[in-house]
Amino acid sequence: MRRQRKGRRSHPRKQVVSRGKVSSKQYFEVTAYTAGYESTQKRKGDKGYGITASGTTVSEGRTVACPKSIPFGTKVNIEGVGLRICEDRGSAITNGHLDVYMGSLSQAQKFGRKVLSVEILN
Repeated sequence: MRRQRKGRRSHPRKQVVSRGKVSSKQYFEVTAYTAGYESTQKRKGDKGYGITASGTTVSEGRTVACPKSIPFGTKVNIEGVGLRICEDRGSAITNGHLDVYMGSLSQAQKFGRKVLSVEILN
């Protein structure tokens, strides 16, 4: 087993074969965000409000912000959350972290911060 730096968690990876496709399953720190000012520093009416880094409009149940190591369009299956598509980036979204889009601030706050199993599908 590799040694960990103090204060850092190891996020193990496994290769999973499902229906002939190889996917990667690992643990990520998962948080939630909204299109609002508290997450994006943009308000309704501002240029780019609700538009992801890939150019799509944010959509609850579809959009997730991923680190640059995961290409746009990649499907991820997040434990307890479901299937999402990597469509966005964020300055705080680094390797080992995902940010799930939610339609309201109260939902995002209730979701909080969790370490969840994530399967990267393509």
